[in-house]
Amino acid sequence: MPSIVEIGPFVIRGSLLTLVLSCIAGFGILMWQLRRIGDTKSPIFDLFASVILIVFAGWKLSPLLSEPSLIWTDPLKLLMVSGSNDGLFAGVVIALVYMQVRMRKTGLSALTVMDAAGYFATAAVLLYQALSDDSSHWYMALLSAAIICILIIKKNTWMNGDGAVAQFVLLGFGVGGLAVSLLTPQTIAFLYLSSMQLLFIVLTLASIAFPKVSSTWIDVIGEAHTNVGKE
Repeated sequence: MPSIVEIGPFVIRGSLLTLVLSCIAGFGILMWQLRRIGDTKSPIFDLFASVILIVFAGWKLSPLLSEPSLIWTDPLKLLMVSGSNDGLFAGVVIALVYMQVRMRKTGLSALTVMDAAGYFATAAVLLYQALSDDSSHWYMALLSAAIICILIIKKNTWMNGDGAVAQFVLLGFGVGGLAVSLLTPQTIAFLYLSSMQLLFIVLTLASIAFPKVSSTWIDVIGEAHTNVGKE
């Protein structure tokens, strides 16, 4: 993806466009899964869309914190300037509070939301890594594709809201990411490990510490292998 992309009269940063397309991919796989399991009325899709918009608004409108006069003096400038890390952090905090409130009102369990997030995040990471200019990112794109394929073959995995998908995605990116990191250059950060390797270890530990679920990652892989054999 080029650093700057021109779309008609508009100019947008390539990194931002990549992020937007990645979110669209996440919403696409989430909607497809909802239709596949016959749960198109689920509030999960609207919940995720609202959370993304809140985070984006917090980031994009953060210049107003230091220069509120932009609203009436030069509102178009808000479209041109980038947001700040403080605004991004504020957006995330507000989005988490909103998510908690909506989950209580709609009756969605935390495990159900985490399972749905597993689909969304994996598809988003797949496209984000595939559009990267760095050839080393293709390893993560292939890992994401493998995880998505297993989730697609395994039907109705998060209907029970037991956290099986979230656990599998965490373990897949944790263990798989560590394996991929051995194939790419790394910058040592702590204990002879890079920051990404430390992140992958945290993901692996998080999956191990997950509540016991009725369908473990071994069951997921086993059933996927059986389904492929039948076909």
